[in-house]
Amino acid sequence: VKGEAGQVLALDASALESITTPGVQLLVSVHKTLSDAGGQLRITGGGELLQAVFAQIGLGPLYAMWAGENA
Repeated sequence: VKGEAGQVLALDASALESITTPGVQLLVSVHKTLSDAGGQLRITGGGELLQAVFAQIGLGPLYAMWAGENA
């Protein structure tokens, strides 16, 4: 992923049934790349699964930001 200023990468996670540690690491890496370049990551359809996983590992506020929720 090459981030550009103002770029928003939207990810539809509605079909996601599970996520592994490498998947979480990839999302965090994509977020960092985009953020460093002035862009944003947005996730839709992640629901309770992603919310619970990210909360469990202490990254709930980061997921809430990606989902457009108030942290």
